[in-house]
Amino acid sequence: FVKEAWNAKRLKADFFPKAVIPKTRTMRYYVMQLFKGEDLDHYLTHKQLTIDDSVELAATLLKMSQFLLKYDLVHGDIKPPNIMIAKDDDENLEFKIIDFGSITEIFSTDSKAGTPSFLAPERFLGEAISETTEIFAIGVTLYVALTGKYPYGEIEPFQNPTFKEAKRPSTLNKNIPDWLDSVIMRSIAIDKEQRYSHYSEMHYELTHPEKVKPYFIKDAPLIEKSPLIFYKRAFMIMTFINFALIYLLLK
Repeated sequence: FVKEAWNAKRLKADFFPKAVIPKTRTMRYYVMQLFKGEDLDHYLTHKQLTIDDSVELAATLLKMSQFLLKYDLVHGDIKPPNIMIAKDDDENLEFKIIDFGSITEIFSTDSKAGTPSFLAPERFLGEAISETTEIFAIGVTLYVALTGKYPYGEIEPFQNPTFKEAKRPSTLNKNIPDWLDSVIMRSIAIDKEQRYSHYSEMHYELTHPEKVKPYFIKDAPLIEKSPLIFYKRAFMIMTFINFALIYLLLK
């Protein structure tokens, strides 16, 4: 509790609710700003985020993560229940991140922070919490917000999961543009070497859609990487076969 209260008091930014520790108190507690809204997990049970709101959500989570990085910290438990959502004076959605108790030092290997379905594969192997593991959690949160599904299924506590390639979110939500589909897939890549290395990289692509390069998993079939080239080659092969058959029939 002491660490949570200390973090709540010193980490002041627009994406965190304001927190105050009363000077005179008889019990251990701190007071947080009243935020009239609901958590994202509950919100998603009756509504779905628009593409623009989802991009704003991801941008907020990345800004928060970059802010914590200045203190050599990571949130550690990014997920919809830890994101409060409400409308501002202009009726636009705004997001606040809660749970100061999960915040931990970056590169920590003994941190128990995190929820299984949002943990990067390497976290299950005891590797350190890092920018890439936080990016994975942000990507999963974005995937869930747009599709209502977990990319790798719901993982239970103490489970030792086997990760298989996730469905592209655009196959579950046809409104997702190709560039955002690639951003999400890169952020939740099973192989950490295929993920964004830094928050700034993902944030840049979110804010510059025209710069996003198509992302495909390693060894993806040609029909997925480039359907046009696949069908052109298939057409050429079929044409050759047809000519060969005609030649044999006329011979």
